[in-house]
Parts: sequence; structure tokens; C-alpha cells
Amino acid sequence: MGEVPTTDPDLPRVDALLWVKQPGDSDGTCRGGPPAGAWSPQAAAELVAG
Repeated sequence: MGEVPTTDPDLPRVDALLWVKQPGDSDGTCRGGPPAGAWSPQAAAELVAG
């Protein structure tokens, strides 16, 4: 699911790596999704599939 969040990424010009929300949390009801912040198994599966 990506790099682990860190404040020491050892990359030029990069201060930190972070996740801004849990993978699988819904962004909202657009296109038939669940309410914002609700768990979405479909969204999680899509992230895993790439």
C-alpha cells in the first residue's frame, strides 16, 4: 500500500512520507460510494489491485 509513513525518508528534497487517510476509507457518496469516512471494501480492493 505504499511506503511506510516516516519523517526520515532519505530522499532529496522530501521531508516526510505520510498517509492522509486509511486505505479503503470512502471519499464520499459520489458515483454510488458510501458516506465519507465509511469503510469501503471495494475501494480497498481497488487500491490493492493497483
